[in-house]
Amino acid sequence: MNQFLLAVACTGFLLLPIFVLSLRALGPRWFTGLVALCVVALGGWFLVNAVIYFHFENLGDQLRALDDNPPPQLAKEWANDGAKRVFGVLFGGFYALIYYAPFALIYEVARGAKRFGSKRRAPAL
Repeated sequence: MNQFLLAVACTGFLLLPIFVLSLRALGPRWFTGLVALCVVALGGWFLVNAVIYFHFENLGDQLRALDDNPPPQLAKEWANDGAKRVFGVLFGGFYALIYYAPFALIYEVARGAKRFGSKRRAPAL
């Protein structure tokens, strides 16, 4: 179950910028760039922490399944979880914003090109 939830959290994190920019393009007028940044930062923080949590829960499930003779590397990776969890709590939102930046740049360039193209058309007589 934890492996499935890990996959769901990873997929959600990867699709978050596309979902937010689609909502911004097709959604209401109040969904501005600042609102999109806040949604990405908060949603990304939640999803980064979910990925970290379910990753370590998945490792724990693997260790419990190999109860008699777990590989030492797997046990070592499961035991060294402090820095990853602290990073997720403190900087998960920034990590999401860094991932969001190229998507937002492409969106803004396409939006500007569309706006520029609509201004260059000659008015119909």
